[in-house]
Amino acid sequence: MLADPEEEMKERAAAYAGVSPSKLRAEYAYEGADGRRCYSAGDLLICVSPAGVQTMGQSRLVSEQKLSLEQAEEKAAQWLQERGYEGLELTEARENGAIARMSYAAVQEGVLYPENRIQIAIAMDDGSLYSFNAEHYSEKKADVTWKLSRQEAAGKLPDTLTVQDSRPIIRRSAGGSPMAVYEFSCVDGEETVLTLYLDAKTGEQVDILLK
Repeated sequence: MLADPEEEMKERAAAYAGVSPSKLRAEYAYEGADGRRCYSAGDLLICVSPAGVQTMGQSRLVSEQKLSLEQAEEKAAQWLQERGYEGLELTEARENGAIARMSYAAVQEGVLYPENRIQIAIAMDDGSLYSFNAEHYSEKKADVTWKLSRQEAAGKLPDTLTVQDSRPIIRRSAGGSPMAVYEFSCVDGEETVLTLYLDAKTGEQVDILLK
């Protein structure tokens, strides 16, 4: 007998919330391909699709800070590990009132994929999960090609630029597909700081950021 997809989603939501499925109350459902369902348990709201839990968050007020940011980071890392998330790198951590907010990006074969990310917040009074967002995260490996070496890509930069730092990353193209790029942090002759992104297959510039 085939399992009921909706019951599977409810059980997964309950496991993330740390309660039994019977404690969850159906709130609303989304029409469409993903068939997302949202449930509540006390002040917690959890939204889940057949692919997994997408968002979860508390609505309570957190007014007293008892944990440091480092302790909150440890709580977040433990929470993710217990739910099977691997190959993530902490890319941002900051305090917002008594809530610690962190962003984790996927790492594929040692290369950071910043746009494939999970955002998580920890309540700094009791260390509980305050919010979780995996709407922009996928465990699927990005199909990308590294045709040029970093040195070969650097040779495509204008001679007027001095490279201060560089790294390979995976990012999404204008069409939304993952692509391999090299990120170069540079300065020009007037000491203007800029970051250039070059296609790792062609060496063509795909983006530029001025600082």
